[in-house]
Amino acid sequence: MKKLLIAIMAIAMGWLTSQFVFAQDATDIADIDDSILRPADVFELEYASSPQISPDGSRIVYSRNHFDIMTDRGKSDLWMIDEHGHHMPLITGGNISSARWSPSGDRIMYVTSNDGKAQIHCHWVQDDRSAPLSRLTENPGGMTWSADGTQIAFFMRVPAKPKPFAELPAKPEGAEWADSPTMITRLRYRADGAGFLRDGYTQLFVMSADGGTPRQITSGDYNHGGSIVWMPDGQSIILSANRHADNEFQPVNSELYQIDLASREITQLTDRDGPDNSPAISDDGQHLAFTGYDDQKLGSQNTDLYVMKPDGSNRRVLASLDRGINSPTWSQYHDGFLFTYTDQGNSKLAVAKLDGTIAGIADNLGANATGRPYTRGGGFSVADNGTVAFCITTPQHPGDLARRLSGGPVERLTDLNKDLLGHKTLAMTMIYAKIADKTVAQEYFAVTEKVEALYGQPNQLPAADEGSEMRR
Repeated sequence: MKKLLIAIMAIAMGWLTSQFVFAQDATDIADIDDSILRPADVFELEYASSPQISPDGSRIVYSRNHFDIMTDRGKSDLWMIDEHGHHMPLITGGNISSARWSPSGDRIMYVTSNDGKAQIHCHWVQDDRSAPLSRLTENPGGMTWSADGTQIAFFMRVPAKPKPFAELPAKPEGAEWADSPTMITRLRYRADGAGFLRDGYTQLFVMSADGGTPRQITSGDYNHGGSIVWMPDGQSIILSANRHADNEFQPVNSELYQIDLASREITQLTDRDGPDNSPAISDDGQHLAFTGYDDQKLGSQNTDLYVMKPDGSNRRVLASLDRGINSPTWSQYHDGFLFTYTDQGNSKLAVAKLDGTIAGIADNLGANATGRPYTRGGGFSVADNGTVAFCITTPQHPGDLARRLSGGPVERLTDLNKDLLGHKTLAMTMIYAKIADKTVAQEYFAVTEKVEALYGQPNQLPAADEGSEMRR
């Protein structure tokens, strides 16, 4: 049996060790070691996410996230950095997210949930005015402008009531019965982090960019989600869904579909055993990219990047790595699709050109996945001139806003936690152990004397076992 390579990582950070000291009385403030991050400081942390660059590349809007100590809840506002480097709040209120520039760059769509229900709003940039566009009863997701900026498509859950196993007798007037039991009729009835799932299915809706009543486009006992791709003429939309009759028993077997908005007719574009997700299309509508793989019934498989004609013909693999590819996004400047992937815990951004060449753009992508120990890219966007906006993070700082001008270096645009972390001692140790006949291909260290004193010296592998890039 093939031996497994196990990497044992012992992470020691000044803000996650036993050095934590709880707040002392104000009279003892002179004795407090201000270089140590304390538990209450968590409420002072901030991080950037969801960067959206304007079509002309002159301005970047992003979500600035923080934590409310009074409610123990996360909050977010929209901030902007303009071409002169001016950093300013755009939309505030504590529950603002999902900003999206219009194709012409004159408006910004966003979502606010200050009143308990998420609603779609629009901000007119030149007039500096905002207004709600929707009056929804469920939370919207995946909001996307049409190419001409006149329509908005989004996903929203439509409640569905399952058929009961048996009809219960009517309760007599004034009777006090026990609460009705929870009835589960679906194979997937709960999710990690979400708990029990409410009955219903996610459907596609389209509404006017001026606001009004949204029109439901899809229906049936199927969930539609992920990316929404408008065709350039605005007459149809391409999305991913698992519309197979036995979809509950084939949970990863999604396909791409094209939906005519006038007739609501659905055309299936892919057909294979395996997922087809994350569609993205070129500006001229000639190249449709997506991610997926041929399902080998394994516990985990890497997604490849495919490209084909919008009618489903001429499909080919555009990029295949020994790790999964995510979030393809078209860039006319790069003549290809930008995408993200994770390499040994480091989220990276690259581009796959239509001729098959692949080039790296940035490393250390990330916002912060609070509550889940997984890497999270934090999102990115690209302007017409090739400037890319994204978030970067390291073990020493949460997500900050960054950009890379076409052909230039990566520029970090914010340092949101300098006031909190700039004078504190943060450290990290990563220790790898060799098991079986192989070692980890690469490791890097940022070790302080304080952490080494706590955990001992890092294990030193024999030079012959490390490889040329094992230790730096």
